[in-house]
Amino acid sequence: MTFWPKDKTDAEAFRASPEEFKSCFRLWPTGVSVVTTRDGEGRAYGVTMNSVTSVSLEPPLLLMCLRNDSETLAALRASGIFCVNFLASGQEEISNRFAHRRPDKFQGITTHDGRLGAPVLEGVLAALECRVEEVYPGGDHQIVLGELVHGTRHNPDAPPLVYFNGQYSRPKP
Repeated sequence: MTFWPKDKTDAEAFRASPEEFKSCFRLWPTGVSVVTTRDGEGRAYGVTMNSVTSVSLEPPLLLMCLRNDSETLAALRASGIFCVNFLASGQEEISNRFAHRRPDKFQGITTHDGRLGAPVLEGVLAALECRVEEVYPGGDHQIVLGELVHGTRHNPDAPPLVYFNGQYSRPKP
């Protein structure tokens, strides 16, 4: 019987490739969100994200994973706050806009500042305003643990924007 190797060098030989990892996770449907924040000087940043999950009810904690080289991660670390905006079906253009590095992500997007100062996007299902609790290393990403300070349901009857197998899907009610 073979068990996982105890030696790290041997374990690396068993590691899945990034392509294998991505091709498998493409088959896991996820909700789509845009995480927004401001840097220490008040400039807005945001990134499309599907790696968001609840952690704890008491206290109310969530986690998300951001690439080590993410401008949004750097701004979030500087300000200590962020907002997770759950996108509704029909907000694919917003998802696409925030999925790429570009200087004008917020141009033409209606937002308002949440209680903590992070941008809240118009028309989202919900906005979860958080303060950064901890940041942990996680390979080529950082795992951000946030405490929910204020949550608002904006559009709870709309279907969510879902990503599955490399494309957006619209769930049926």
